[in-house]
Amino acid sequence: MARTNARIPFTVHRSGWLLIAIVVALAIKDLGFLDGVVAGLLVIASLLVHELAHATAALLFDVPVHRIGIKFVGAYIHRKHARRPVHDVIIAACGPLSSLLLTGACFFLPNIGVWLAEWNFGIALLNLIPFPGTDGYRILKTLFRPNMAIYQQKLPDAA
Repeated sequence: MARTNARIPFTVHRSGWLLIAIVVALAIKDLGFLDGVVAGLLVIASLLVHELAHATAALLFDVPVHRIGIKFVGAYIHRKHARRPVHDVIIAACGPLSSLLLTGACFFLPNIGVWLAEWNFGIALLNLIPFPGTDGYRILKTLFRPNMAIYQQKLPDAA
């Protein structure tokens, strides 16, 4: 059963502040100052929703989540492997799925909706590309080349 009172530390690394500044600056360039600041911060919030989707799925499968954070390269989650490969695939897929759901929801926002939807769609697509460190890589690696030693259940020694 999943832990209901799980507290997950959140960290913004020094390089993460640079990512936030760049995203907000790009939004201001495209949308003007006020809409740009709001939209840029909503992109960062979208990254966090993406990672929280992973964390929620992990906690549902009783997988410990150690931390969530933002670095220059994006948001991340540190967690243990699940007990079963299919659970790891589901946990990895929840992030891009949340980004796709946000893409649809963003179209209903006035002024910034289409711009924000494009960013969320980009977040989902980039995470599905199978490069090391992405959700797509983790999904494909777990499906086609799982390290079964991770998923073997360890039995206690007999006394």
